[in-house]
Amino acid sequence: MKKLIQIVESTLGNMLGIMGLIGIVLMTVQVITRYILKVAFAWSDEFLRTMFIWSYFIGAALIYSAGGIMRLEILDGFLEKHKLKSLYKIVHTLIEAFVCVFSCTMLYRLYFLIQGYIQKGTTSSTSSVPAWVLVVGMVVGFAMIAIFAIRNIVRLYRPSAAEESE
Repeated sequence: MKKLIQIVESTLGNMLGIMGLIGIVLMTVQVITRYILKVAFAWSDEFLRTMFIWSYFIGAALIYSAGGIMRLEILDGFLEKHKLKSLYKIVHTLIEAFVCVFSCTMLYRLYFLIQGYIQKGTTSSTSSVPAWVLVVGMVVGFAMIAIFAIRNIVRLYRPSAAEESE
């Protein structure tokens, strides 16, 4: 399982890098064509918006996986300093559980949003791309955050190498 998550993280990281490169190239081409050649591509704005949304939510999942979420480090420090390991685990379990429940709630709501887009046949205004394509980036991000939250809870209660040697 650990290897699978590492592969997913690596793949998502590579995907973000490629998306960033494509975005930079497309924005450069867009500026040149719009302001120098006086030709505008309507689809490029929509494509960039979709890429930004996908990048935002996938990037948020990767940041969450690396432990880059906002938290009260003063509380962590206090609990560690006073050797309150069980309280530390409880606090972090509650935080991870909240993150998992929030992510799953968002996935539930996004499911109905996508279902509505598909049933109505909603497409974008400029390129006729199905509207649900934009939302799938959010689904990927929230699904990964939920998986990482569950992984973090498991890590909290898995005995460390130091505890196993005692």
